[in-house]
Amino acid sequence: MSNSTSRAFEVSSFIISLVFFVLPMLLICCLYPLMGIRLRNSGLVENHQLNTRVDVKGKVIRMLGVHKV
Repeated sequence: MSNSTSRAFEVSSFIISLVFFVLPMLLICCLYPLMGIRLRNSGLVENHQLNTRVDVKGKVIRMLGVHKV
């Protein structure tokens, strides 16, 4: 390969890995904790759903790896 072809391949590989791996991973890493925080802070609407929603919310928070300190 010529020097310009090699350079073009390097640049295109970098852009592809950035677009299809790095940016989605950053998006997931930012949105996952926000989901956990929103679930933890969400209010419960009705009293008879309290136990069920707290149990489900707790399971999801544990799945996300968010721990109370």
